[in-house]
Amino acid sequence: MGIFFKFFGILFAGLAIGRVVFLFYKLLTDKKPGRGNKYNSGIYYQLGTLLIGKLVKEKEIAQLRELIRLSGRDISVEYILGKRVVLALILFCAWMFMTKKLFFGIILGIGGYMLPYLDLKLMVQKRRDAIFLQLPDVLDMLTILVESGMDFAMAIDRIIKRFQRGVMIEELDKFQQDLLLGKSRIESLRALSRRNDSPDLSEVCTNLIQSQIMGSELGETLRRQAEIMRNRRFMRAEEKAQASTVKIIFPIVFFIMPALFILVFGPAILQLAQLM
Repeated sequence: MGIFFKFFGILFAGLAIGRVVFLFYKLLTDKKPGRGNKYNSGIYYQLGTLLIGKLVKEKEIAQLRELIRLSGRDISVEYILGKRVVLALILFCAWMFMTKKLFFGIILGIGGYMLPYLDLKLMVQKRRDAIFLQLPDVLDMLTILVESGMDFAMAIDRIIKRFQRGVMIEELDKFQQDLLLGKSRIESLRALSRRNDSPDLSEVCTNLIQSQIMGSELGETLRRQAEIMRNRRFMRAEEKAQASTVKIIFPIVFFIMPALFILVFGPAILQLAQLM
């Protein structure tokens, strides 16, 4: 019984520490309104400025810059580096204060150093998923507007003004700004593809570029791409639905089934124990 209580004590302590770490992380990463862009100023930025020229390798800096670009966030590399160091020190010092075990303190410190990097990777994945979900609807609207006789640039402007804000609308807004700055449609489409780590959006941009080069009808190209992306989204939804039946096995086996066995066989086991 002592081992049982000790196990659950460690488990609950770990959960409590994780909750505190999560709250600290949200406190350190959430942007406060009305104070300007803290991502390019403040203590994190100043600390990262000291690190970027001395302790951090150019390969790591280039990797962070690429992740920031793909995440679509206005964050400086210096800010991310400073935050990594601060989180590593907070977790290391907190663990050493509670337990004084150096090895696990170092492990937690490394985990804190990796948190901002993993957060950026998660932002990139969320942005890619958002583009995948929104792209078919945007293509459908573009197809309707272009086939009704509207110019491609005017159709995009109409979608930007009428659609609810999202990742695709932000990207179309940047595409429209490139056109207003004098870039050709092909150059703007290539820039749109490079800005995002989305194979689906890159495929659409490539087909639109080829359509313009070959002189194909734009409305037909848009309709074909909208149908492809819609079918792809439907197939992925079916795959996730099929995978959910496998994922539900773990909670059934480890949480629902033990409780069911206790309810069904518990009274019988207690009666047998009393008789013996």
